[in-house]
Amino acid sequence: MQRIDFYVQHLMRHNASSIELVSGEPVKFELATGVRHSNKPIEHAQIAQLVQEAAPPAALEGLRSAGRAEFMHASPVGLRVQVSLSARGPGAWTVRMGPAPEAAPAAAAVESIPLPPQEPRRAPAAPRAASAGRPGEAKLNR
Repeated sequence: MQRIDFYVQHLMRHNASSIELVSGEPVKFELATGVRHSNKPIEHAQIAQLVQEAAPPAALEGLRSAGRAEFMHASPVGLRVQVSLSARGPGAWTVRMGPAPEAAPAAAAVESIPLPPQEPRRAPAAPRAASAGRPGEAKLNR
């Protein structure tokens, strides 16, 4: 399991909207009830290892050249997260992750979904007259 997946599990377990890791600072969890921080700061080496494990080559290059990058991570725990990276300098990185926005299906895709077949409706059957002894007479039950 990659280090990032440890934080994705916490994201899911605590229903957090995001987690922010900053070199040398406590990890910040943004929850519906407010912001919470971890008890211990995270070291830059741990953040660097997380980024090296999870980021695709293009994101690593973006971090090196521009000081920032973004990528999507599909965690084996079943959640896709959007990850933002920024470097304020050597040894000072920020990683922010949160659930990836859900993509809405295109209108054409929704319209092309076939409806299940329906059986034709039959008209209700007309009540049958009970057979009587003579035509036009009702049958009496005794």
